[in-house]
Amino acid sequence: MRNRIWIKKDIYKLLVVYVLLLTGYHSMLIQETDTSGGAFNYLREAQIESNTFQKEISRGNIIIVDDDGGQDYLTIQSAIDNATPGDTVRVWAGRYYENININKPLTISGNGSTNTTIDGSSNSNVICINYSWVKMSGLNITNASSGGIFINNANHCIIMNNTVSNLLGAVSSGIILTNANNCTIKNNTCNQNGQSGILLYDSNKNLIINNTACRNRGDGAIVLADWCCHNTVSNNNCSNNFWNGMYINNGCEYNIITQNTIDSNLYEGIWFELVTYNIVTNNTCNNNNRNGLRFTDGCHHNIVANNTIFRNNNNGIWVWVMIAECNYNTFSNNMCIQNNGNGLYLEGGTGMDDFSACNYNVIKNNIFRENIDSGLNIRASRHNFITNNTCNLNQNHGISLYGTLSADSNNNNNTIINNNCSKNRVCGIHLDNTDFIKILNNTVSENVNYGITIVDSGSENCKIYSREF
Repeated sequence: MRNRIWIKKDIYKLLVVYVLLLTGYHSMLIQETDTSGGAFNYLREAQIESNTFQKEISRGNIIIVDDDGGQDYLTIQSAIDNATPGDTVRVWAGRYYENININKPLTISGNGSTNTTIDGSSNSNVICINYSWVKMSGLNITNASSGGIFINNANHCIIMNNTVSNLLGAVSSGIILTNANNCTIKNNTCNQNGQSGILLYDSNKNLIINNTACRNRGDGAIVLADWCCHNTVSNNNCSNNFWNGMYINNGCEYNIITQNTIDSNLYEGIWFELVTYNIVTNNTCNNNNRNGLRFTDGCHHNIVANNTIFRNNNNGIWVWVMIAECNYNTFSNNMCIQNNGNGLYLEGGTGMDDFSACNYNVIKNNIFRENIDSGLNIRASRHNFITNNTCNLNQNHGISLYGTLSADSNNNNNTIINNNCSKNRVCGIHLDNTDFIKILNNTVSENVNYGITIVDSGSENCKIYSREF
């Protein structure tokens, strides 16, 4: 069934997408208005676990495996080799020392992830799935030098209610998808692995939902790498990892990252790099050792909305540009509170020329409060629209712009309208080495030092209207 959903300016309608995904709609066309007034369309197809889908892969005979004997087979691989497509292989409680290859559509069902263990004896992958329409549940997967469950060039697989943990090899990830599409990875525990908990390469239209991925050592507890598109990553717990909570990079587009808990990771909460047209909404990113959310180089047209970002050791949200601009993103309705840096920091690095790091972004309806630096800090960036934000009780400025000189005096630079920048330790709004700024209808009262400051010889042609001090 195809459903057409028009998402205009109301960011809350993004929840409709999420609800439809979880209630069984398989194909949706989403149109989003970008910050320049244009629109982009993309086809969102997600295979949801349903009764029809379960019947598709559950027809056939039931085969019993018991390593103690007395059933059909002693080993799981023997049962698979002798099964016909659509059969169900049930694995009784026990510890099975095997490396398994699945090359036909089967259901593999364990006796519970605390009872049925498959031990890979530190040999490569424990389970390789090389065929579509495989369902696997109720297993404890351990002791691999590469992957716990490796889905390779296979589609429409369901991996649910498994434990894939304690894979201690340096490149060992819990669940790996490579060129795998329309799969569901649900309710799995992927902890304490040498690399990632869940890792996707070049895989599209998958559901990654309700998983726990903690204390992993790789680039992220959940990683989407190299052109992973149209995936939904929802309701996962990615906490206490030794690097990032999530890492999404290199051409990943049109993904929905929603309602995840990203807490107390030793590097970034979620790190995005070279990605476009993603929706990042309703996540909780607290107490991470660096930033709650980080965007680096070449991140365009992403929507970042309704996230809760507290007490991170650096910034709440950091957009860091060294060589490729980050433009046309929307940051809306986020709460960035009590972070040790800025609430939101758009920053150009030394590799950026001509003050053009983060441009044409919309920053609206956010709460940037009680941060150790400024509520909103923009450096070396132009043509951003900043409106209806609350930037109060920060230790430095409410809003700070530095080095945002316009290359063309005929073009408007950054615009700051209808913000509340009050009760900050230094200034409400601070402009340093910036020009052609419009400041309109902002509240800048009860700041310790100044309401609005304009400093440096490069600051000129700034227009201030209807302000309240």
